[in-house]
Amino acid sequence: MGLASLSAVVLFVGAPIEEEGRSTPFPIGVEEEAPSPDDHNPHQQATPRWRLDPVPEVSIGMADGPEEYLLYRVLDATILTDGTIVAGMYSRELFELRYYDRDGTYITSAGRYGGGPFEVGPLGFLSLERLSGDSIMVVGRDPRYSVFGPRGESVREGRLTLTHGHIPSNLVDDGHLGLWFEPATVKNLRTPQPSVGEFSFFIYDLADGTTEAVGSKRYRRSPFHDTGLLLRLPFEPLVYWVAAGGRFWFGNSGEAEIRGVSPGGGEETAVISLGWSPRKVRREDERTWKRLDLRKARKETDRGHYAAHHRRLDFPENIPLFQDLSVDALGNVWVLRYELPWSEEDYSWEVFDPGGAKVAEASIPFEVLGDWLRAQRAIMFSPIKEIGEDYVLIRQIDELGVERVSRFRLVKDGTIGGDPRAPRKPHPANQG
Repeated sequence: MGLASLSAVVLFVGAPIEEEGRSTPFPIGVEEEAPSPDDHNPHQQATPRWRLDPVPEVSIGMADGPEEYLLYRVLDATILTDGTIVAGMYSRELFELRYYDRDGTYITSAGRYGGGPFEVGPLGFLSLERLSGDSIMVVGRDPRYSVFGPRGESVREGRLTLTHGHIPSNLVDDGHLGLWFEPATVKNLRTPQPSVGEFSFFIYDLADGTTEAVGSKRYRRSPFHDTGLLLRLPFEPLVYWVAAGGRFWFGNSGEAEIRGVSPGGGEETAVISLGWSPRKVRREDERTWKRLDLRKARKETDRGHYAAHHRRLDFPENIPLFQDLSVDALGNVWVLRYELPWSEEDYSWEVFDPGGAKVAEASIPFEVLGDWLRAQRAIMFSPIKEIGEDYVLIRQIDELGVERVSRFRLVKDGTIGGDPRAPRKPHPANQG
């Protein structure tokens, strides 16, 4: 993921933390902030439009062929300064970094599963953090970490001195790591009624091992039937966070503000304010959600449990505002607009600079990403692995289950009204 990473991370609340994803609902009312007089300045309407070319520049992976081109469970990937593409594969008893040149030709592999030097054991998830000099730090739930060089060399190993169950997220910068913590066990997550919890966020200093608390977000967990069946709550806001580009960003998708904190906090805190009006949940949306949720029942007895759960449901008034957070190579934050899970509209982001000012609108065709982000399946493992200055690196799985890692060109042309060179007014909280 590195400085341009966007795969870390979303939490889908309600389910216990699992290898394939997590889940978190929490209803929050949203009120629009009244615009200031300066918001009507016509110069501030100038917004560049970015789009993804749907034809990949290079695609790695095939259904059959040499082993080095057969990909399996690529949980993260990154592109080095010289264009080298590194794919990290991880599952139970499998870990491997594969290096390919900018045209997709295999170079070498590094790492393996195990408990020895430069081996990776049970992680729960995998994050590739690109350091200055193009070394790659492999981070997971395990407090051990390994650093590999730009050609797979074994560089160094270390151990995080984590306390209180803190779990790594992503690098804030070369010297600091974002952490998250939720004071609950899998056992007490499995309650028959929705329950309220809280996620806390921290910045860890890799040099001295100190931990700085930077904020928290409350959420509501989905209930479980006494058989262990997860009963999802409809249109519930999720807690999202991502650390990269010098800040640790976090927010609840039912709230209009997203906070970014740098090591040391204080005046380094930034705020993104979303000027989006909340959209109402319609009766038609309720009926469609129930119908699709019922399809998840694997047994006839489960259908009865789902139906009883649906009869007790109180749908929220509004759908969430956003459904993903990402950071690109320039430190810009990409906020993905929420669309209904069954929508096949193109994905649409608003992009904000590290100070919280809007700099662009971006879109990716639905057919490139499919419904993975929208349906919120296995959210820890977003298909978008990295956003560079002029590319997006995406993991794709076709209808036959064949995995590919593809680099797409990010086209930054055109504006939406006004003068694109005009300065934009930052949120008051960002003005020092």
